[in-house]
Amino acid sequence: MNYKNIRNYLLILVVISLFASYLIIDNYKDRCDRIDYEDIFIEVASPELGGSRGFLGFNVSTESLHFGSTDPGVTSGKAIKLNYSRSADVRVWSEGKFSDWLKIYPKEFEIEPNVIKDIKLTMHIPLDANPGIRKGKIFVCYKDK
Repeated sequence: MNYKNIRNYLLILVVISLFASYLIIDNYKDRCDRIDYEDIFIEVASPELGGSRGFLGFNVSTESLHFGSTDPGVTSGKAIKLNYSRSADVRVWSEGKFSDWLKIYPKEFEIEPNVIKDIKLTMHIPLDANPGIRKGKIFVCYKDK
């Protein structure tokens, strides 16, 4: 096999993998009886503009999931409370320019009617993160039992 054939096979494999990923994600979203979402914001501080290692700006608002202004290398946490009127399987995930920084616990679980479930969100800003505001969303999928 020559280089051109290997490249073509790899390209085909990548396209098939992307299409399969899309189908899996799209299929999961279709299985939700209800999807809630909330906007998430985090600002990575700039050392040149007064930021210093270890800086964490708190945001105690309950109206949004704003992690505040944070220096690279710092970890910030938030929690959300979920309540649903029916028994359901629940999945929580994030989308945005920080999704690989965000840890969600638990990501999947069962919820009983009118029982409050705490979800912990931990955001760790990498040391090499560029300054600026990152935006995204956290999604909660409820699949009724």
